[in-house]
Amino acid sequence: MHVKLPLVEEIDKLQTSLETYKLDRLMVNTVDNQPITVAVGLTYRIPAGAVLKLLYEVGRAGNFDIADNFQRIISDRTAKIFAQQNTTTISENRERLSTALKALLSTEAAVKAKNEAVAAENTVNRIRFDLGRL
Repeated sequence: MHVKLPLVEEIDKLQTSLETYKLDRLMVNTVDNQPITVAVGLTYRIPAGAVLKLLYEVGRAGNFDIADNFQRIISDRTAKIFAQQNTTTISENRERLSTALKALLSTEAAVKAKNEAVAAENTVNRIRFDLGRL
């Protein structure tokens, strides 16, 4: 009789269907230092071809909560957009604000993904270098 250990102990998953992340009560300040509460929603889809890279080559290895990253990025970018607005002009500039926020978030997401990929590659190279010195 032989005892065989399982080859797979844990399965990492990442959702690839269309998802929506919402911040319902985000507090931001305007240029005239007036606090306002906004609701922001982000609809995204992770391409199936990017799952392996996101799970094991960018950021933490394995399953992770993408909402943590979204919350920080959305909060910061929304605050930047509204910090340039006067309270009295927000309603009339609603469409322009929405467009600016979309552009900023999509640009930032691409830059962040590229920076994380470079950081992960640098970490791998550093580990290889350290191992080569042993």
